Amino acid sequence: DRLEARAAALGVAARVSFLGSLDPAAVRDLLRSASVAVNLSPSGLFDKAALESLLTATPTIVASEDFDPVLGSLAPRLRLPAPSAAAAAEVIGEW
Repeated sequence: DRLEARAAALGVAARVSFLGSLDPAAVRDLLRSASVAVNLSPSGLFDKAALESLLTATPTIVASEDFDPVLGSLAPRLRLPAPSAAAAAEVIGEW
């Protein structure tokens, strides 16, 4: 309820969907339907959400350099120079 109220207060409620509880297969299918996933967790955090999208073969852009070994040769194209929406938009635009 608090998240829905916050989305309304920020004026983004029409662009946000609250799906409630999902079983693992539904989460997998939702991630697979995405064109790209973006995770803005800073370095020092190895966020499970980024791993989940990577494991569904969804292109995943991350801010944490801790993902560089996982991303391998794609790290320069998938890691953000800074954890910000502007940086994410720039990297997405390059794809």
